[in-house]
Amino acid sequence: MSKSSSSLIHRYYLILKAHYFFSYASFAAFGPIMNIILRSRGLSDVEISYINLAIPFSVFFTNPLVGFLADHTRRFRLIFNIALCLGTILFIIMFFLPSIKAYNIHGGLYQTDTMEYSLNFCANKQFATKCALKSQCGCIYQANCTSLIMRKNNADMNISDKSFNFNFTMNSTYIKQKHKNVSSTDDNEHAICEINYRVPIEKYTKDKILDSFDNKHVLSSSKSTKLAKCDVKCSTDHLCHGSRFPRQTIYVLLYAFLIVIGLNLCANATTIGTSIGFAALHRSNLFGRQRVYGTMGFGLCAFIASRIYAHFKSDYIYIFMFVASSILTVIITSFVHIRSDKHNTEKSNQDDLSVIEELNETSINENEQKSKPKNSPFKICAILPLLKNFDVMVFLATTFLWGTSYGGMDPYLLLYIDEISPCVSHSIVGYMSLITSTVEVIALFVAHKLIKYLGTKISSILIFIAFIIRFTGYYFIRRPYLLLPLETMHFFNFGILYVLIAQQALEIAPPGLSGTLQGIVYGTSFGLGKISYDVFVG
Repeated sequence: MSKSSSSLIHRYYLILKAHYFFSYASFAAFGPIMNIILRSRGLSDVEISYINLAIPFSVFFTNPLVGFLADHTRRFRLIFNIALCLGTILFIIMFFLPSIKAYNIHGGLYQTDTMEYSLNFCANKQFATKCALKSQCGCIYQANCTSLIMRKNNADMNISDKSFNFNFTMNSTYIKQKHKNVSSTDDNEHAICEINYRVPIEKYTKDKILDSFDNKHVLSSSKSTKLAKCDVKCSTDHLCHGSRFPRQTIYVLLYAFLIVIGLNLCANATTIGTSIGFAALHRSNLFGRQRVYGTMGFGLCAFIASRIYAHFKSDYIYIFMFVASSILTVIITSFVHIRSDKHNTEKSNQDDLSVIEELNETSINENEQKSKPKNSPFKICAILPLLKNFDVMVFLATTFLWGTSYGGMDPYLLLYIDEISPCVSHSIVGYMSLITSTVEVIALFVAHKLIKYLGTKISSILIFIAFIIRFTGYYFIRRPYLLLPLETMHFFNFGILYVLIAQQALEIAPPGLSGTLQGIVYGTSFGLGKISYDVFVG
């Protein structure tokens, strides 16, 4: 009975399916909202952009090396588990780092010679929009002030400064003009003086504030008078802040280091996961049917995480789901049946090399014969002659262009959604992941037959057309929920693209170097391509 059950598991590749399901679920729990979390921790958009620039750069160089290491040692499962475990540890450390701390914005409450009152302060360009966009989420602008006007009591004695606070609103009219003549901060105060803001005080608020001053003194002013010093902030701390506390740069660098290395290790694990699939299958055209379960895991986990977050409003939901999925992935991957393992225990080293190379270089056309190289640690040089092949260079150039297209979407699309609709950005990310995963599941099921029917050239053209449709929609559509139908283009942009790249790399790779070439191709697309976009366009 146990043998029958074991045979059934291996026959339908149930463990391999579970491997893909939980490995992609682990990334889905944290990856889609990573940049939003970094923003909430106090990192600026510029710093987040630099981090996202460094990620594909590191992937481009490390993916081929990790792929070659896996090909040379044949330890696909071990290398995958090590990369995922290290990445998980780095993410855990990153998640528990303190937020970047900053001073409040300093300003002053002024009375002008026209008897109007305004709150003047210096801040960055985003101050007027960040909290205003989140007003429906409960974010409000606040000013905590201390009166600078000494008042008299009934005994004609001076009393100490009086503190008071009030809320105010912002709109675009306050940033269209840079009020150079406003001096709202002292030299020793901390401020980000990109724009001087002059916010009129509404009548209701003004009536409350006037109780803090000696009206006679105020009314006698013939020029602009500073009535109070104020600390300006938002009810959501990370949205509005002044200069950072000392020694915060070390935390920014730690965030950058942990994110870049962690995501790089996860990207390496993903590439090795592809090699695991081809090494475990007896026919390469079965790969899409196994990989589709990774898409299911990604979509379900991302959607469930967004729903749980909507209930608990805690970022710890993401790291908990990420760690749990990673642990399950490592356990399951250890039991994936690699075909070459059986031959390692039965044959000599020379025969073993021949069997491994024959099994791993099975192409879509099973009758195609490939020569078997000698067992040399320098066999990676066999890839170099491919660079003289015109078709191979066209293939690499095409994958490079696809990568530049992804550079325009990841991570800027999610940050853009967080800007225009921050109150529901987590939910929208969840719905987007669910839609892309659904169409990707369909794509992976039909990818092999569709590519075979249409051919490589037409399939590639359809992928480019799908990118054009998505970018056109992103440019003209301003309502986040209307962006969701565009995500159906993921059918071509990733589902067909992913299988096409894997099959082409497997078909043209020299014997014993399929994992290496897959690493180069994926590194060219999702590494070098994304880097080029970020450097020259982003």
